[in-house]
Amino acid sequence: MDRVRLAICAARRSRYRFTATTHYTLPTVSGHMLQPRLSADARLAGESPNIRPPIVNWQTNRTITRKIKVVALLSMGGLLGISLLLGINEKVLLLQGAVLSIVGVFLWRQKEPEGPENLS
Repeated sequence: MDRVRLAICAARRSRYRFTATTHYTLPTVSGHMLQPRLSADARLAGESPNIRPPIVNWQTNRTITRKIKVVALLSMGGLLGISLLLGINEKVLLLQGAVLSIVGVFLWRQKEPEGPENLS
């Protein structure tokens, strides 16, 4: 019993979580830890008129313009078409189609910015 208590105390002090099976698992990554990476991507985009505005729109308002949605959906459809032409296994195609469909629905349901910036 003392060994278990010592292991639990050691796990609490460490940055790893202790599980009942005495395996150590890495801590999960939450969304707030990814924010500096997104900001770094926006800085790398610089003042590009094609790249920076969509990133800023997403970070500030969680909006995506209709033009970007259409381009993304066409790209996903093209990817699925290329996979069909290459003769990929049917199970892989079904999985790919399911994942792309879920991503497409998520993308299309996102808000669009208000005003004239949505036209571009």
